[in-house]
Amino acid sequence: MSYPASVVRIAVVRIEVEPGADLKSDGGLAMARETASLILDSVARPGIAALQIDFDATRSQRAFYTTLLNNLRARMPAALPLSITALASWCSSDDWIGGLPVDEAVPMFFRMEPDRRRAPADRPEFQIREPLCSASVGVSTHERWPSDVAGKRIYIFADRGWRQDMALLADRRLP
Repeated sequence: MSYPASVVRIAVVRIEVEPGADLKSDGGLAMARETASLILDSVARPGIAALQIDFDATRSQRAFYTTLLNNLRARMPAALPLSITALASWCSSDDWIGGLPVDEAVPMFFRMEPDRRRAPADRPEFQIREPLCSASVGVSTHERWPSDVAGKRIYIFADRGWRQDMALLADRRLP
């Protein structure tokens, strides 16, 4: 497949954990190393500008995720940016991602808990406080966007696929 020269290609890897998987023991550490190897092997392609990991880690999975990200960073080319998607709460009220070895955390402002969908975006508990989350935003083609996207890298996720959702972007005013 060929892409226009101006296209920036970012490898995105979604991680799902089987219910009951043991990520806390030494087996979890080994799984983090194995997962890092699988990710690096699968995204080793010319022209990749960054690697983004998408994992909605629960509190009990955070040690595994931290180990995974440390393994990735140690084995990736130094110049290749490492990005993660982040639950909006990780960027506002839950400060656990500050020490992760990543260049960027993309706060995801869609498919959020019901309280956030009904609440005004300017409520203090929804304000981005984590510096890693300040330069980008993740939005959906089918949900309301935050009002403060100007000057940020915008990651747009098509809910029904790009062929069907592309028309929805025509109604948006991108900064």
